[in-house]
Amino acid sequence: MRRLGEQKLHFRTGRSLVAEFVGAGELEVGVALYLHTAIDMKKKGAPVDWVMAQPAVASPHPTGLSGRAPNPHAGKLFIRYMLSEEVQQYFATIGRQPARKGVPMEPDDVFRGVEPYPSQVQLSEQLNEHVRMFRELLQAP
Repeated sequence: MRRLGEQKLHFRTGRSLVAEFVGAGELEVGVALYLHTAIDMKKKGAPVDWVMAQPAVASPHPTGLSGRAPNPHAGKLFIRYMLSEEVQQYFATIGRQPARKGVPMEPDDVFRGVEPYPSQVQLSEQLNEHVRMFRELLQAP
């Protein structure tokens, strides 16, 4: 990692911005980009592709309902609708990973044999140390 840091890597803020740089040929590689951005760019003809590292850590995006919601039943119906097969199929067509089993993602080879691995809460206990090491070893800002 130290030797990698000696290569004077370029760090940019913004996953979408980095994806645009990669698609335009300004950067050769982008790390930790949004998959749906790469899928969309590739569909539009950009010379991009992706490789998923093993393990591919899944990042959950929960849906919640406030305990003080003025119309909790309407909120529950909305959540049910968002998790419906119809809506999840739509999300799959725009490159988002569906939250419902049995709904295939488009393109269907997105994970190419990689099984998503759930994030581990215990890792957050050492987050500050990992960030410090990352910055030190890769000479990151």
